[in-house]
Amino acid sequence: MNTRLPNITPWISLCILLFASTALAESLNIDIGTRYNALPDTYAAASGQAGFWNDDGLSFNDLVDINNIATDVDLSYSSSIVDGWVGGTSLTNEDYLQGDNFFVFSGAWALTLSNLDAGTYDVYYYAPGNPGVTTGAMTINGTLVGSLTGQLGPLVQGTSWDVLTDVVVDGSNTLVIAATGTSGARGLAGLQIVSTTAVPLPAAFWMLGGGVLAICGFCRRR
Repeated sequence: MNTRLPNITPWISLCILLFASTALAESLNIDIGTRYNALPDTYAAASGQAGFWNDDGLSFNDLVDINNIATDVDLSYSSSIVDGWVGGTSLTNEDYLQGDNFFVFSGAWALTLSNLDAGTYDVYYYAPGNPGVTTGAMTINGTLVGSLTGQLGPLVQGTSWDVLTDVVVDGSNTLVIAATGTSGARGLAGLQIVSTTAVPLPAAFWMLGGGVLAICGFCRRR
């Protein structure tokens, strides 16, 4: 009697995926401020990184990554801040991103992402759309970046947004953005943290992959 062999092609495909030795570290979209509704997952802003947007307050615990999966990453500030916004009608996603923001009237500020996977990231940062509020000069993990003046409307690099590439997060697992000046209204409207480095997959994936391969072998013998 002929015995029909099961179709194991899907299992083999799964094994290939599971046994890929690396995956990208955490990538995050953060819309700072509480005035407007959350940005849609389809919105990619300047980085081209579509996905879930964290948008529920000025300080966050357990941020959610772009795949809508909770992480251990926390966001905190070192000083008192103001939740600023710009009103209007028929606002676009760009307006929502830049329109709600935080700023300080004077003094220094620092924003810290803690418990972030060690690795290399491109950090996209967005200026407030508030008239008279800039980002001011600041450092991103110690690297100085220039001030953005900000504007509502279409995103313009060097005015409403910019990016610092190849930012290294070491074993301290922290990313710190800190103002270098202390005068004038300065703040941020949003961040996109784009992972550019690969990290090993957890051992559980290897164990699961080994089990699937064993099942494939058993099916073939039958």
